[in-house]
Amino acid sequence: MKSEIDAIRQAVYKLGEKINAPSSLLSLPDQSRGDGTPHIELKNNKYHYVSSERGTELSRNETSDLDELLYWVFSNITSSMAYSFELSHRKSNQDSRRLAFAKRLELLEKINPEWANREAKEIEKVLSANPYDDDVDLRVTLCKELADKGYSAESAYKKACLKYPLPLPRG
Repeated sequence: MKSEIDAIRQAVYKLGEKINAPSSLLSLPDQSRGDGTPHIELKNNKYHYVSSERGTELSRNETSDLDELLYWVFSNITSSMAYSFELSHRKSNQDSRRLAFAKRLELLEKINPEWANREAKEIEKVLSANPYDDDVDLRVTLCKELADKGYSAESAYKKACLKYPLPLPRG
C-alpha cells in the first residue's frame, strides 16, 4: 500500500513539473494534518481524497480510477496557483474569478486537456448560479460614500445596487 501511495506521489510531482507547481502544493499526505489539507487513503482497492480539519471530515471523494484521483488533486493545486496568480495581477473593477478561472484552465490544459474541459464545465455551473460581478468594487465604494454622508448601511446598499445592479443568476 505504501508503494502505491509513493507511486501516486511520483505521478503528482511529474505532472506538477508541467505547470511549475510549487513543491509545497505537491505534497500529498496519507493521513490528515487536521488543517483541511487534502490527503489520500487507499481502502478496499479504492482511492479516497479526503479533507479534514480539527477532527471533522469536510469532504471525501472515492474512486477506483487513478486519473480521477489525479484530476481532484490537480483541481486543488491549480486553484491555489490560479488565485495566487490573480492576487499578484489583480485588476480593479473586475471580478477576481475571471483571471483565476482562466489561469486554472490554462494550467490544467498543460497537464490534461480533458481535465481542463471537465473543469470548464464545473466553472460554468458556478457562474450559472453566481455570475461574474465586475461592479462589486464600485458598489462598495458608493456604499462607503453614502454611509459617510449619513445613510444607513441598508439604505446605502440599496442605492448602490440601484446604480450598480447585482448580476442575476442564469437559467
